[in-house]
Amino acid sequence: MPSSVLVPWKAPAGAEGQPAASGTVRVTVKEQYYSFPTEDPFIPILGEELVAKYFRQAFELKIKGDKLPSDKAGELVEKVQALFAEYGCSDALEAKECVVPVENFKALRFAEMDLAHSLALENVGDKGLTECSVSTRNTRK
Repeated sequence: MPSSVLVPWKAPAGAEGQPAASGTVRVTVKEQYYSFPTEDPFIPILGEELVAKYFRQAFELKIKGDKLPSDKAGELVEKVQALFAEYGCSDALEAKECVVPVENFKALRFAEMDLAHSLALENVGDKGLTECSVSTRNTRK
């Protein structure tokens, strides 16, 4: 089954003198779905038997590693890995290491770093250190 389809489109000339236009767009359907807290919305559509056939319970566990005591974190991770191995589902365990600023980083940054170092942090990686968002929604012009 193809994951994409090309769809031709045409727009007629507009009343304000806009010329007619046409083209093609690619529509890609990904194997991604929203999750629901229960099966209830699907039962009236499919019935309980088909809901059980097409849907299943799932969950994710997330551990905030920076909240663990640093002197015990390694041992805890090893025990979790061993437990998943014991049940034959090591592939269900996903771990990703990362580096995050220390608690109170903002205050330390402004109090202890010079401007050159602080600005240089904003050029680290693809996006810089500080996450920012910009929205023009509900703004006045």
